[in-house]
Amino acid sequence: MTKIECNNNVLMYEGILSEFYLDNEGRFTYIVLQNCYRYSMEFNSRALDLHSQLPLFKDQFNRSQIWNYLTISGENIANVLFEKVGSLDDSAEGTQVLDEAISTDQAVSRP
Repeated sequence: MTKIECNNNVLMYEGILSEFYLDNEGRFTYIVLQNCYRYSMEFNSRALDLHSQLPLFKDQFNRSQIWNYLTISGENIANVLFEKVGSLDDSAEGTQVLDEAISTDQAVSRP
């Protein structure tokens, strides 16, 4: 959900989280969504009405205009909801790579 409002509607995006960055306070500096769609949510006195999913741009049906990534800067982010899709399988090789990356990162960040 963004902080962008128009006519009592808030602009929202849904997509696959590709990348994100947090500042030292834990706030989003930016997020990058892949293959995203846009929505708007209307605030009225009775309920929050979610409008239909729309392509990122209205002329997105032309194959040459498909946008793979959208970056949203932190100052425009009101809220982010992460939804787990699928599952991850543990493997000995993956655990070893992760352990090596963590030990390398800790060695580099020590004064």
